[in-house]
Amino acid sequence: MDERELMRSSLLLVVELPLWLTASTLARLSIRPDWRTYSHSSTTQSHSSHSPDQLVPPPCELLLVLLHLSSLISPRSSHSPLAPLYCRASIPVLRVQAKSSPQPIAVVAFAYSLPPAALQLEWVHSLPADAQGANCQLDINGASVYGTTDVLKALADAHAGDDGALGSDSAQSTDILKLLLLPPAFPPAFPTATAFLASLEQRLTLRTYAAANRPTVADYALFGALKTNTIAQTLLAKAPHTLRWYNHVAQLASVAKALVDVPAQAKVKPAAAPKAAKGAAADDDAAAGKANATFELGLPNAIKGHVVTRLPPEPSGYLHIGHAKAAVLNQYFARMYDGKFLVRFDDTNPSKEKAEFEQSIIEDLALLGIKADATSYTSDYFDQLQQYCVEMIKRGKAYADDTDQETVRPPLALSQERRREPRD
Repeated sequence: MDERELMRSSLLLVVELPLWLTASTLARLSIRPDWRTYSHSSTTQSHSSHSPDQLVPPPCELLLVLLHLSSLISPRSSHSPLAPLYCRASIPVLRVQAKSSPQPIAVVAFAYSLPPAALQLEWVHSLPADAQGANCQLDINGASVYGTTDVLKALADAHAGDDGALGSDSAQSTDILKLLLLPPAFPPAFPTATAFLASLEQRLTLRTYAAANRPTVADYALFGALKTNTIAQTLLAKAPHTLRWYNHVAQLASVAKALVDVPAQAKVKPAAAPKAAKGAAADDDAAAGKANATFELGLPNAIKGHVVTRLPPEPSGYLHIGHAKAAVLNQYFARMYDGKFLVRFDDTNPSKEKAEFEQSIIEDLALLGIKADATSYTSDYFDQLQQYCVEMIKRGKAYADDTDQETVRPPLALSQERRREPRD
């Protein structure tokens, strides 16, 4: 044994070992009635009487002092008798997979709201098989927790007393834990999305935050669920109280940062594997990827902020694949150029139109994640359209034909028949 190891062993025996023995003894002593007791599930502290022979946990402050003194001698040493306590008090590690569905907005936003030293955040491209498709993993107290709800519960429980993540009393804590279970399952469906939005609207009618007079873990969980629910997003304008709360929470510093960082991290590509390890299958996949079509389209000579696109469905039937393609592309180009996307119902054939079809179109667009900046009807502009027609006629650019249907139909049928005739 060299001189350094001998000195270190001496310090363990002379200083650290007595500290450890003192901590162990305190944990077994009978505590007097004036000691404080702590509740794991509540943030409140209570003073109660105990019989002299009743065992009560010692104050956490004294144990922390002993840990600190011991760390000055041999910080986090694997040979230290206090090593198990150090492991128990280690910083939790949160691993987040940004490129996932749904995106972990709630977890990242809540993590940003905690003190920086309280949590280690890591962005990853994949999680272990135990995650079973979850988008986040929390390693805390020697165990791993997966999924948004369970991770938020674990983090909130760990910071219940410090940051009020679970409210200020047991009643608020119970209420908050119930709210964590309110978001519907992913992917969103219209019935569950509307029920979720209705529950939020009812709760937030007279509230600034979901459960307390300050943001709690419930606000982060509900905001993240609403942000990633495309159907609820489409219907959000019909819930004014929820919309007010949503816009307010989105402006919180931690939430605003998460809304920027999560999409940015989702675009980060994993490091390329060595070519030798890829094999022939990987080369085939790469070649196939080059042949695939790209969605990175563009509009020639388009100007940012000046592009306006429109989807004009006629409420005389249900949406079909052509409508879906037009809706997706129109919204895509409008968002690409910071423009506007409009939905204008072409209600010019009242004999075939029904309110049922209109409602069905609205629901189907929501299922596709299509959200218009404005919705209108062609009938809203009949007066204006008539003025334009009159002006065009006056200028000799158009004319009005009052020929009756019986006269027009035979020539039209003959024209269509000639089109179907085979050509030489």
